Amino acid sequence: MTHNILDIIEEELFQDNINSEIKENAIYWKDNHGAENVIRKSQTAVSGERIAWWQQNEVGKELVRIRLKKDLIVNWRPPINTMGLGSMGCDFLKFYKDFLVLRYRDKHRERVFIIHLPNLEIEEVNLKGYKKKMKRVGEKLYLKTELEGECLMLSLNPEGVIKEVISQEFLDSHKIILE
Repeated sequence: MTHNILDIIEEELFQDNINSEIKENAIYWKDNHGAENVIRKSQTAVSGERIAWWQQNEVGKELVRIRLKKDLIVNWRPPINTMGLGSMGCDFLKFYKDFLVLRYRDKHRERVFIIHLPNLEIEEVNLKGYKKKMKRVGEKLYLKTELEGECLMLSLNPEGVIKEVISQEFLDSHKIILE
């Protein structure tokens, strides 16, 4: 994209009558209830004309917005348990072909969701444990919980997500180090 991603998002917010301000790689505004909202550049993703961003809200009213094409935006309210406080934000947001993968942290755990964009099917990847490490290698996405060591390999195919339980030995033998 030739334009700054935050400028494009700010224009989309303007279309929704949101008066925002860009400063220090983020967009800020107060909603009509007086709550502070922010979109950080690090919490955006771009793939062609597709754009996604995480809107963080100080009282936990987070929102994922996905611009599938010009003039078509989908909003998704991720399930968050923060007891009226803001979440810890989204620390992984990436497009992979026809999927949007995101990871965020609420009060109790990190959560990973995969959105299949053609049919807008949303699937949570459930693993035991609080913190989840992940890495994409080719068409596969690998996930592992930090303490329990449970590992999954996800194949992101046009028809959906295929999950397979794998071992740490598999990761080691393929020299896959999760972040």
